[in-house]
Amino acid sequence: MLDTVCQRPPRRIVARTLAFGISALVAAALLTWSPAVASGWNQGAAEGTLWQLLNGARANNGMAPLQQHSTLVGLARWRSADMLAQDYFSHTIAGCGCLVYTYYDSNGLSYVWAGENIGWNSGLDDNASAVRVHEAFMASSGHRANVLNRAFTHGGVGAAAADNQMFQGYVQNTRMYTELFLQAPAAAPAPAPAPAPAPAPAPAPA
Repeated sequence: MLDTVCQRPPRRIVARTLAFGISALVAAALLTWSPAVASGWNQGAAEGTLWQLLNGARANNGMAPLQQHSTLVGLARWRSADMLAQDYFSHTIAGCGCLVYTYYDSNGLSYVWAGENIGWNSGLDDNASAVRVHEAFMASSGHRANVLNRAFTHGGVGAAAADNQMFQGYVQNTRMYTELFLQAPAAAPAPAPAPAPAPAPAPAPA
């Protein structure tokens, strides 16, 4: 299970604009695995469970819920599917050597902070799989910090499954999960009202 966070200055939403930030990667050996045969896994239900647990954890700690962002959902689904398809587990994306924030930029996302949690497990049914990965995230300081980051305003989760195939040489029926986060730039302050015009001088008496 891995987490990453990225800080950068806010930027305008401009396609192909290149921006660089500092990323910190923290690895934690918290894979939740069971040899039982998986049954009944459903992508939408798994994602819905993980999203509810994520925002539930924030609410339980006095934080506002994240707003779901459709672009982050799409990227999270792609990240999970890509790791299974290319048989890797890393924040560094196979084939490009970049982090997911490169795809934030290419999709026109504007942000101040961003983060990513990734995790997988095997052999669990639909609801149990998402619950177990959330529990593992919350038991890891780096992943928990992303979930409970007060600065983050938007998020998206994505899940993918690989049935009846090996993952990294030894696990079958793997379920992969990605949580993506961002802090949207603050809205620009409203312009100050224009000063009231000076009153016209009263005409002098004749």
